[in-house]
Amino acid sequence: MMRIDNLANHQHLLPQLAAWHAAEWRHSVPDTPDRQALLLSRTSSGAGLPQTFLALIDDTPAGFVSLLANALPDDAPPELCKLTPWLAGLLVDPKRRRQGVGNALVRHACSAALAAGHSAVHLFTATPSYYTAAGWRPIAQLTVHDVPHTVMSYEFTSAVVNS
Repeated sequence: MMRIDNLANHQHLLPQLAAWHAAEWRHSVPDTPDRQALLLSRTSSGAGLPQTFLALIDDTPAGFVSLLANALPDDAPPELCKLTPWLAGLLVDPKRRRQGVGNALVRHACSAALAAGHSAVHLFTATPSYYTAAGWRPIAQLTVHDVPHTVMSYEFTSAVVNS
């Protein structure tokens, strides 16, 4: 059975999650020597931002996602920098992909943002089709580490919490 919890409650899993992060994004985020510190900086035990949510299946990590005040690169356009919060770093264990883990993590993060009073969540991705299929809409283009990305927004309806 899958459950989603705050990474702050599972810091003993940081080495494993940092290894996943390195394997997945070593080319697009090459300048991150201490990925455990990065992940730890993306979570807090309180209700505010940042938060990192961890999916567990039978107490084994299956994936994670962060909800951040800002996930944009330093050279992002000012109009995008005004947007908050940002979904960042969705990663699902390759053995658990296509089993609903990513969708559950995104829904959980969006529900947390909605509960905190936000009316939308934003992200940028090099693979927008995953999010477009779930109702996210493109709002801008951005180049990150020489790779084109689509900036997307999801405006909340009750469907986020119930789907």
